[in-house]
Amino acid sequence: MSDATAPPSPQSGSKEAQNALPDLGNPTSTRSWVALVAVLVLIAATGAWSLLGQISVQSEVPAVAAGGGLVYQVTAPVDGTIGQLSAVGKVIAKGTPVARIVPTDGGDSVGVATQDDVLITAWEVTLGSPVTAGDLIARGVIFGKDPAKAGLDIDEPLAALVYASEALADSIQAAPGLEVSVVGTDGKTYKSKGTYLSRGLFPVTEARVELVTGNPFFARSVMEDSQGDTYEVYIGYENEADFKARTDESKPGQEPAVLSGESATLIVTEVATNPLAFLFGSGG
Repeated sequence: MSDATAPPSPQSGSKEAQNALPDLGNPTSTRSWVALVAVLVLIAATGAWSLLGQISVQSEVPAVAAGGGLVYQVTAPVDGTIGQLSAVGKVIAKGTPVARIVPTDGGDSVGVATQDDVLITAWEVTLGSPVTAGDLIARGVIFGKDPAKAGLDIDEPLAALVYASEALADSIQAAPGLEVSVVGTDGKTYKSKGTYLSRGLFPVTEARVELVTGNPFFARSVMEDSQGDTYEVYIGYENEADFKARTDESKPGQEPAVLSGESATLIVTEVATNPLAFLFGSGG
């Protein structure tokens, strides 16, 4: 075999291999050692974080704003025709008629008043409309009324109501962070820290959700999402200042920015352990 075709000698091959690989035992290759140690430290830190660390996860849940008041329905006290309607959007002092009805059997017009400050959000009738006693004539918000006396299973100021399945209600109750976000009548977004108060003792009906929200489409969607296992969850104010801001604007003559019954969003912050498992969909 000629020298041109002979394989390289063992001495030559050994020298090439030494040149191709970093010599970690050589004092001149300190950077290689540093890189190796850094990789090992990173792997160890990632492993510890995946087992012991935590990650905050936010989700959004449809809610109904309370705004310091309670949703209210105004009904006709007598048969007749609508003779007068008050303005929409302003708080009216208790005892002041929000509408007047001309009785069918004659006589003086009858005022429609409430025992609490009230704000009309929408009229269901117009001037001259015929009504029967008990007919719904307006939707609104009452202020200063004890929630328990209004049919709610709570006696504390409400920031929002959530209609949720039992499982979702449990998650809301356990969440370390809640925030209510609602777009006000002035177009601005109002946010307030919330706190879980309680939930209704029994599941609610679709009619109940529609009654509170005035929105049959929302009520139907809620019932479908929870498959009928729907509970009324009560969210209060964490900060007194947020509640005061809502009550200050709910005095007679004021035009509140946040109205009860309006659509809102409950931002739920949960803490997930075992972050890697959560991120890859196998834990949380």
